[in-house]
Amino acid sequence: MKKILSLCIKENFPAAYELMKNSFHPAEIRSYEKALEILDNPEYSLYTAGEGKFDGILGVWNFEEFIFMEHLAVQPHTRGTGLGTSMMKEFLASCTKPAILEVEDEDSDIAKRRIGLYERLGFFLTDFGYIQPVMQKGETARIPLKIMSYKVKIDNDTLNQYKKVLAKKLSPTV
Repeated sequence: MKKILSLCIKENFPAAYELMKNSFHPAEIRSYEKALEILDNPEYSLYTAGEGKFDGILGVWNFEEFIFMEHLAVQPHTRGTGLGTSMMKEFLASCTKPAILEVEDEDSDIAKRRIGLYERLGFFLTDFGYIQPVMQKGETARIPLKIMSYKVKIDNDTLNQYKKVLAKKLSPTV
């Protein structure tokens, strides 16, 4: 398989952030300044796909006990081409510990399709609710989500441990 993911460098960050901003609700992303700042965090990696065109992005936190896949987005013109699947497959092939990601509840067609994609990649949908940590100062939206785990199902106790790490590591970046 041809390698498609590259680490985002600061010079290319504006284009990557533009895709993030156009793909997510404001409550689901950091301010430009904070997002740029976390590129220096050794636990965080922002990958891009597409030779200089930033057709896709994947933001990942590599914590001691697990990996948290925070943002996956592809440009509108590449949706349905398999780019997102290829990005995920490439990244997941390198995972040596449990990986989790957030998804919206199954109350819309797009959410159902997204969950189906992740299930085909080896993720399991938990039954446990989750409220995303605040990502931007002044943002009050409380987004109810669910967690999906890669390769292994996680129980409520494990999820609670992961939630503590996420609250401690992600909220201070606001």
